[in-house]
Amino acid sequence: MNTPLSYSVTRWKSGEWQHIDDSVSPEECVYVSWPGSSCRLWAWPDDLEPLCVGHALLDYLHLGPEAGPSPYRMSGSVRSISIPPGIEARHAFAVELRREERRGHDETPSIVMTPKDIVRHMDAFLSLEGSCPLLWESTGCFHRAGMFDPRSGVFLRLAEDIGRHNCIDRLAGWACLNGINPASTVLFVSARITSSLYAKARRAGFSFLISRSAVTSMPVEMAREQNRRHPAHPVTLLGFCRPREERFTVFAGEGRIA
Repeated sequence: MNTPLSYSVTRWKSGEWQHIDDSVSPEECVYVSWPGSSCRLWAWPDDLEPLCVGHALLDYLHLGPEAGPSPYRMSGSVRSISIPPGIEARHAFAVELRREERRGHDETPSIVMTPKDIVRHMDAFLSLEGSCPLLWESTGCFHRAGMFDPRSGVFLRLAEDIGRHNCIDRLAGWACLNGINPASTVLFVSARITSSLYAKARRAGFSFLISRSAVTSMPVEMAREQNRRHPAHPVTLLGFCRPREERFTVFAGEGRIA
């Protein structure tokens, strides 16, 4: 398990210079290959298998954010490999993906949450201890995403990384490896929801998104257009969910909030 790195730094605070030791998150290069493609990712170097599977999966699907639920699902496997010649990376993985036919109708699972539950679970999301103590709490380098199960009332998985897109990849990869349908869960994120993050979350299968931070204009337009065109597959989009202030803003899909 990785731990924060410590650097001797000079800080300006309260009108004077201070010499302190500061915590910084490690960041390493990861090489990922899958049939027909490969890439390098910069990531927090821990629990990399779900990250690699998720990145390959979401790249492979090539679905637009409003393509609607897929008639199939993917399963995957990952293995560590030797770093190919000429590739500068610290870690290397090969991912294999398989398409599996989905049984039954492809309906968006019914999810309804109350305002009190939304605020309460955001508070838990921000305060839960992550996979490596002090990385989230002390470095200031991390984003966080969580996959919440509204039926059991627990977070199935937390993902932390230096990149907010990496967090979605990690959740998607973990869900793929464990046979979990993201559409039946709620996605909590610490970062703002931009068009690119929204598109990746939708490709992963999430349809109920809650951010502690802001939401930009394109996700709002895309979510509302999805709800107009495909009312049987709604998207709920919330931002500015602040537990201490007991507030949040609904940008789309208010019908799934009791």
